[in-house]
Amino acid sequence: MRLVKQIKLYFQEGNSDKVYEIDLCESGDGYIVNFRYGRRGASLKEGTKTIFPVALPEAEKVFAALEQEKRKKGYTAAGEAPLVISAIPRTTSSGNDKRRKAILKILKVAAAGEELETWRLSRVIWRAGDLKLKEAIPSIHKLTDTSDPFTLYSIVWAIGRCGSAADVPLLKSLQAKPALPQHIKQLIIEVLLKHAEGQEKEQLLNQILGGLPLPIQKKCSGEKLQTTEQTIARIFV
Repeated sequence: MRLVKQIKLYFQEGNSDKVYEIDLCESGDGYIVNFRYGRRGASLKEGTKTIFPVALPEAEKVFAALEQEKRKKGYTAAGEAPLVISAIPRTTSSGNDKRRKAILKILKVAAAGEELETWRLSRVIWRAGDLKLKEAIPSIHKLTDTSDPFTLYSIVWAIGRCGSAADVPLLKSLQAKPALPQHIKQLIIEVLLKHAEGQEKEQLLNQILGGLPLPIQKKCSGEKLQTTEQTIARIFV
């Protein structure tokens, strides 16, 4: 396995001192994206975003999406100025209300089939998820008939942030979309694991488990449902 690209990101705030490392590696005829995370100086936990090797362009998208996700949370590379999140002025309650109303209005306009003149749809949906606007979910449901990967990723991410078990059928329909990028498929799995309940969650775990390498299947055999879920979640974190 040959290392193609690597980035090490760090997060420091209060007593928190964390590291997140991302590797893009050549593996056989394809490429994989692995990650490690934990406290700086401690033994790091490992995981992968690509259970099976994918083409280089797809692996680069997965790598970039993961890096962007961590940077949004305040992680920076060595030598970069850290984001001083605490220095950002707090928005007043009335300011928050105006922002929420504006986002909901924009999403309703988009859901009605009108083209947005100023805002990129994927960014509006992402912001709805960021603010945990549960009221935005009905409009977001009407925006899934798209092939734009950025919009689809934002839809799934927003549902993960402010959706519920009621969104599981929609997630499964998105999962069935043809030519869906691998990083979106894996995000859907994460969100399904979060929202699915009871027998539906058990069936989902068994389905995911059946597609994993045999050593992992053997490790999970005989485990309790919660333990199996934790094992699978560590792979897709």
